[in-house]
Amino acid sequence: IIALIVLYFVGKRAQKKKEEQDAQIAAAAQTISMLIIDKKKIRLKDSGLPANVIAQTPKMLRRSKLPIVKAKVGPKVMTLICDG
Repeated sequence: IIALIVLYFVGKRAQKKKEEQDAQIAAAAQTISMLIIDKKKIRLKDSGLPANVIAQTPKMLRRSKLPIVKAKVGPKVMTLICDG
């Protein structure tokens, strides 16, 4: 019973923190025009993303295939992970 009470308060605190982060993300959002060059579902290690991005992802996610987009944003060609 005590564990449920503790989980309730921890969950409530985490939800408030997430709502604050979502508000910050929405405030920093920008509209940018992109030219999509390529879109594939490939493994994370074959995607061409930087090594520090691959190192920060969870190990189970590294094995799965993700939708990867190569897009031209301004003068740069970037590799991005899309929603699906």
